[in-house]
Amino acid sequence: MSEFYISAFRGSLKAQGKKSATINSYASDLKDFLLYLESKKYPLEQVDPLLISHYFNDMAAERRTAKPNSVRRKIIAFRQFFRSLQEPQALRGGLDQLPIPRRFEIRPCVLSPTDIQSLFGGIKNASQLKNSRDKAIIALLCFDGLKVGELCELSWEDFYPSPKSSTLLIRGDRQRSIKLDNTTAELMHAYAAHFAEQIACTSGDSKVFVAFQGAKAKRLLPHISRHGLKFLLYQIAEAHGVKGVNSENLRHYAITHLHRLGKSRDEIMRHLGLRRLGNVGKIIKEL
Repeated sequence: MSEFYISAFRGSLKAQGKKSATINSYASDLKDFLLYLESKKYPLEQVDPLLISHYFNDMAAERRTAKPNSVRRKIIAFRQFFRSLQEPQALRGGLDQLPIPRRFEIRPCVLSPTDIQSLFGGIKNASQLKNSRDKAIIALLCFDGLKVGELCELSWEDFYPSPKSSTLLIRGDRQRSIKLDNTTAELMHAYAAHFAEQIACTSGDSKVFVAFQGAKAKRLLPHISRHGLKFLLYQIAEAHGVKGVNSENLRHYAITHLHRLGKSRDEIMRHLGLRRLGNVGKIIKEL
C-alpha cells in the first residue's frame, strides 16, 4: 500500500512542476513515515499533529534526529501528501493546522581568493584531460556560479567559444545565456582541446564533462554525475587543506567575484538565474 501512495504522490508533485530532486526528497520522507505508521499499526485516518510529534520523538529516541531544515522539509512533504489524497476532506486536511518551522539559515563559509588559488594550484593529475576538466569545473562554479545540476547537464552544443567573448547556454527552468568569465573561458577552451584530441569532436549533444573511474582514472564514463562532482570537490579540497569547499560556497564566492568585476545586483542575479532574493541573494544585498 505504501508503494501505491508514494507513486501517486510522485505523480502529484510532478504535475505541480516540482524539481526531480525535490520529488525524490519528499518521496523518501514519505516512505519513512509510512513505514513508521505500518510498524505502529496506525492508519492514515489517525494522523494528526500529535502523531507527527510522536514520530519525531521516536526518531530522536533512535538517534535519528533530523536537522532543523530536514524537519521542516518533512513536515512540508507530509502536508502536501495529505492534500494530494483523493479522500474525504477530514483526511486531506489532517495536517493543515500543523505549523511549518521557520527555515534555519546557515551562514556560508567564506572562501578567499587564496583558497581558490590553492584549489587551482593543487590540481595536478597525470592526465591532461582530467587536469583541464577539473580546472574548468572549478572555474564554472567559483567564477560563474553554476549549480551542480546545471554543470552536469551541459552539452557541447551549449558552449559557444569565441576569442573575445565565449558564452554558455544554461538550460532548464532557469534557462539563460551567460558571458563566461575570462579565466573560465580560457580553461573551457583548454578542456575542449584535450577533449577533442583524446575522445571525439566537441560538437553535438554529448555531455561536456566526462567522468573518470578507477584508482588511476583509466576508464572514462560519458558524463559526470551530481554525486561524482560533489565527491570531486571534496577530494580536491581535502588534498590541499581548503575548508568549506562545496558547490554552494563556490556559488557564494562567484557572487563576490562578479561584484568585484563591477556587476550590479540585477546583473549578478541574471547571471546566476535568480528570480528572487533567497539565501544566495542575501549575500548580494550585503555587497
